[in-house]
Amino acid sequence: MPAKYRGKDTGRIEDPKKVLKAEVSARSYRESDAPLILEKAVELGLLGRPAGQNLSYAQFRSGVMECCANHLTKGTKARR
Repeated sequence: MPAKYRGKDTGRIEDPKKVLKAEVSARSYRESDAPLILEKAVELGLLGRPAGQNLSYAQFRSGVMECCANHLTKGTKARR
């Protein structure tokens, strides 16, 4: 996340994917990259402390937490 967007609501940027692709990626972002990006974010413990704000992400994370709480077996800890 570029420093100028940290702590800001990236959902208010017009075409945030285009902006972030241009400023972050060495190659073009593809939707198929999402699982690897999410896996890395989990590995780094970043899901619970995003550098900015985005309502879409907040809703996604809430849904993931609800799903994990309802469907993971007992003894498995979900990261919060």
